[in-house]
Amino acid sequence: MGMERVRIAAVAVLLASLLACGGPSGGDGASGSNGANGVNGANGASGSGGNPLVRTDAEAAGKNCPQGGWAVRVGLDANQS
Repeated sequence: MGMERVRIAAVAVLLASLLACGGPSGGDGASGSNGANGVNGANGASGSGGNPLVRTDAEAAGKNCPQGGWAVRVGLDANQS
């Protein structure tokens, strides 16, 4: 009879914990304040080779783009024109 009471008590505790944990979630709390800004990094090395160029071209449907679209081409202006 004593083991039966232990089993009943264990089941009751299990059910109570499941029911207590199954309630609806509350809303989000307020956002915290922003942190301090970090230190700026060192400047990068000077570029060489000319100014950057960007060009877009219509791309017909085919191997590069099955549905067609736009090709974006980038490079450096080698002759500075």
